[in-house]
Amino acid sequence: MSSLKPMNSFEPLETVLMGGLVGSAIVESVRLRVYDLLETPHTAQEVSVLVGLDLIATRALLQLLVCQGLIDCACDRYVNTPLATEYLVSSSPFYQGPAIELQQTSYDYVTSNLPELLKNPGKVRCQIRHKFASGKAIQGVAQHAMRGSLQDAVEFIAALPGFADMQQMCDVGGNHGRYSMALLDRNPALSAQLFDLPNVVEAFNRTKPDMVYSDRLTAFPFDLKTDDLPTNHYDLVLVSHVLQIFRDTLDETIHRIATSVAPGGWFVSHHMNADGGAPADTKAAMGFMYHVMAKVDHFIAQDDIEQPLRRLGFETFLTGSTGPGSINLVLAARKR
Repeated sequence: MSSLKPMNSFEPLETVLMGGLVGSAIVESVRLRVYDLLETPHTAQEVSVLVGLDLIATRALLQLLVCQGLIDCACDRYVNTPLATEYLVSSSPFYQGPAIELQQTSYDYVTSNLPELLKNPGKVRCQIRHKFASGKAIQGVAQHAMRGSLQDAVEFIAALPGFADMQQMCDVGGNHGRYSMALLDRNPALSAQLFDLPNVVEAFNRTKPDMVYSDRLTAFPFDLKTDDLPTNHYDLVLVSHVLQIFRDTLDETIHRIATSVAPGGWFVSHHMNADGGAPADTKAAMGFMYHVMAKVDHFIAQDDIEQPLRRLGFETFLTGSTGPGSINLVLAARKR
């Protein structure tokens, strides 16, 4: 047996298997505020004392973060790279701490329950509607959007014909309300109504800024499975990362939402598209997680949204990609 030699290298598989450990180490270093500390150079000894970790473990953690391109080391002093400064320092406008903790929670759940989920996918689907109802979860979802997809979607919508003349918009499943707020910034004449599940609206009202939007942005409890929107009412209806929840009744759900668009108004869907530019392994991993957790496909084909809208008399279809890797598609259709 000792004379046998494998034909393939195990290293690519080893790298994949180690990925979960690396991710957990990055998340834990965020929780420990290591990146806040490393906005200025520190030695491993200083980090160990200030964060309260064993020195040997601290050195190993810092070396791991160096290899991941998150910190640099020179003369035994460690400091953030621009990537860490932008996304992992709590004072950054693009801080992703709660966002990656929210992601890690999902990964941990799937990992620890994978045998059961493979036999019984969708086990937690009924719990997902409550998952994003806490203030911290809403903050995490908002931060995730701030990676670029929100900004790109807002630019796309603000460029739609007639946007400057819009007065009423509806944000279906608006969660954190950042899309509505950004669009209100772009159009001072616009008012927004945000509709989401009662517990989400309650959390939103606890966390929203008291701000300039107080008389222009109102949140209402709403269940898309049972409640209806006013007919022919809004100049703009936005549905961002919501339709995938209703894949089993997609045509019916689009119909119920789209009837609220006034003649000449726009229906806009922001969703994940399998034809986007993200790496194939990323899309496969995301698809796997969503299927076993919720028994739904989060990727929606463009035609699956366009066809029911065409039957309702929508035309002038426009599309664009949003966010890093172009995994998200924003699709707009104008009602005759």
